[in-house]
Amino acid sequence: VDPSSKSVILQVDRVMSARRIAANTGHEQPLKPEDAPVRYAPRRESLPRNVLLRIGLILVLIPTDTGRPSAAEQPPGGKAEVWPEITQDERDLKRVEQDPDADAVVLLKERNGRILKRADDVVNVIDVHVRSKVLNERGKRYGDVQIKAGKYSRVSNIRARTIKADGTVVPLAPDQIFEKVTLQVGSYKETAWVFHFPAVEPGAILEYRYDRHDNEKIFLAPFFFAGSEFTLRARLTQAVPEDMGYTILCGLCPSSQPPTMTPWREGKAKGTMYTQELRNIPGYKDEILMPPERDASPRLE
Repeated sequence: VDPSSKSVILQVDRVMSARRIAANTGHEQPLKPEDAPVRYAPRRESLPRNVLLRIGLILVLIPTDTGRPSAAEQPPGGKAEVWPEITQDERDLKRVEQDPDADAVVLLKERNGRILKRADDVVNVIDVHVRSKVLNERGKRYGDVQIKAGKYSRVSNIRARTIKADGTVVPLAPDQIFEKVTLQVGSYKETAWVFHFPAVEPGAILEYRYDRHDNEKIFLAPFFFAGSEFTLRARLTQAVPEDMGYTILCGLCPSSQPPTMTPWREGKAKGTMYTQELRNIPGYKDEILMPPERDASPRLE
């Protein structure tokens, strides 16, 4: 028996005796200090040391932010911005002779792909670069850009800038790049990265680049050389390792310009580099009942 429990019982008995005397005499006997009821606070049990260590480890491992990276954090991946030089002809261009009514012109549309081994996976690492020029007020609508994010691909490192007619360069702020849901049916949804070029005006050159890591390798995503406006130059390169074989199809391409094949080597990877470049490609306008893009634009897949 715990000795402390005995003292508690004795003190309780003293209190009850004093109250019984008060009931018989009509006068409650004052309690002596030593007879006052004792209130005990529950004893605080200290946690074992190994439990405290486990709790501390869990607190360290829990991230402070479990949400998805914001548009400002995810796409601009920290690469240095290296832009090809803008030629004087591109600066002086004011109209397209082949399409005088064009609202804008695509100066350069380029995609460079390399199939590389990353950790335990094989990924098609793609760099996309687009440079266009606004020719009139209607062409300012091309200041809105939407980059589709595919199910088996990841877009990152988006960079964009506006070169005004006077030569002033206005870069796009990273926090002005957002992810937008473009289609949702039940639990299925498609998203895209969207942004608007700053300081868009007639005569301005709009330029953007981004990286895409594509995990779909059975069929490589097709590259469409043409767009809704006249394209001065479109170029595709695709590096394929020597242990992978693809059949190259260039639909609606000039028969006199087949893709060129050159040896390719990058680190331990080696294989073949396919290159196709087309110039002065007419644009196509969206029309009711028009054929799909793959039947309206030259493409390589």
